[in-house]
Amino acid sequence: MSNATQTPATRPAKSAATPLSEATKLLLKYAQIDQEIEKAKDFLKQQKEQQDAVKAQLQAWSQENATEFGGKKTLGLNIGSIGFKAGPRKLVLPLDLNLKWYMSTMEAELPAAVTKVVDAKLVITGLDHNPDLAKALRKRGIDVTQEDYFTVSIKK
Repeated sequence: MSNATQTPATRPAKSAATPLSEATKLLLKYAQIDQEIEKAKDFLKQQKEQQDAVKAQLQAWSQENATEFGGKKTLGLNIGSIGFKAGPRKLVLPLDLNLKWYMSTMEAELPAAVTKVVDAKLVITGLDHNPDLAKALRKRGIDVTQEDYFTVSIKK
C-alpha cells in the first residue's frame, strides 16, 4: 500500500523508451553479435591453419608413398580419398617477350582472344583533371555517381 501514499508529484516517473534509446539498444545488440563473429572468425582461422597443415602432411605422404596409388592419381581410403588433380592451364609469358610481336600475332591468328579494356577507376580519377572529357562523356549519358551506403561502427 505504499503507492497509496504517493502523489503524482512524488511518484517516480516511468522512463519511456525514446527512439535514441532504442537505437542504442539495437547498436549494443549489434556490437555483441559482432564480438561473437570475431571470436568465431579467430576460431575458424585456427582450424583452417590446422587443416592446411594436415593437408600439407597428406601431400608429403602421398609424394613419399607414390607406389600406394598403384599408378593412379587418386587413392581411395575408407573415409575419403587423396590425390592429385590437373590444375587449370596457364599461359606463361617470358619477361623479355616482344609484346608488339605477341599482340600482332594474336590479333592475326586468334582475334577473339584480343580485347580492349578501359580501366573505370582511372577514368573516374582522370575526369577530375580533364573537364572537357567529363563534359563530352556527360553529353553521351556517361557520368560518375557515388551513392551513400549505410554503415555501423562499434567502439572497441
